[in-house]
Amino acid sequence: MGDGRRFLNDPLEAKYADVVLTGALEPLLEGGSKQVQAFFRTALGNLTKLPEHRQIFLTSLSEDDDSLSQWIAYADNARGFAVGIAGRYLSDHQMFFLRRVLYDSEAQKKLATRILEIYVSCLGNALDSGDYELAEVYGEIFTIAIHLLTLCFKDLAFKHEREWRLIDISIPGFRHQPVQVRPHAAGVVPYVEFPISSGTDLQIREIVIGPALDYTQNEAGLMLLKESAAIGFQIRGSSIKFRSGK
Repeated sequence: MGDGRRFLNDPLEAKYADVVLTGALEPLLEGGSKQVQAFFRTALGNLTKLPEHRQIFLTSLSEDDDSLSQWIAYADNARGFAVGIAGRYLSDHQMFFLRRVLYDSEAQKKLATRILEIYVSCLGNALDSGDYELAEVYGEIFTIAIHLLTLCFKDLAFKHEREWRLIDISIPGFRHQPVQVRPHAAGVVPYVEFPISSGTDLQIREIVIGPALDYTQNEAGLMLLKESAAIGFQIRGSSIKFRSGK
């Protein structure tokens, strides 16, 4: 799972979400106190800055297990594998949030407005009553909620990806997985590992062999994994006809 907004494949993705949130927030601030307006405008202007004791990591998943565009973009030009993980295991995991990516602009605005209405009201009440300690707590919760939203909003042009995101929000020093780094063209990228097993039960349900790979050879290798791990995942080849260019 890679580090949140700073290491997204598309750097414009975060800017798109910022525009949606700003558009949803402005009508809610009309007539509100100057304190509330100042807080939210400052928060939206610093979306990339989480509280120092918080970190966000995420990984992208897809409902589509055999998409040509994704084979080419994310699987070494279709020389990879699509690994199907048990959905219930992902959704029930206590250390991570599983969220569907929204592509429809009206749905995005509606969700953002609903969440922002709650925080504008709570923060306004805290500030009006002079409870600045409570306002600070609301501020941190709001910042984390905004990050979750911005990581789940994408332009309609990406709808074919049918993406879900597994998101980890942790406190350094108390996280369940250590932060590691991997090499990248631009330097190093920090990440944490997501366990795909529950005890001794590996949560893989299916592996699809990429269209540019030799099916027979790779099926034999995966069968060895299946037998040694004593798990019942399915193995199948991509239905896409693809020339690797070799």
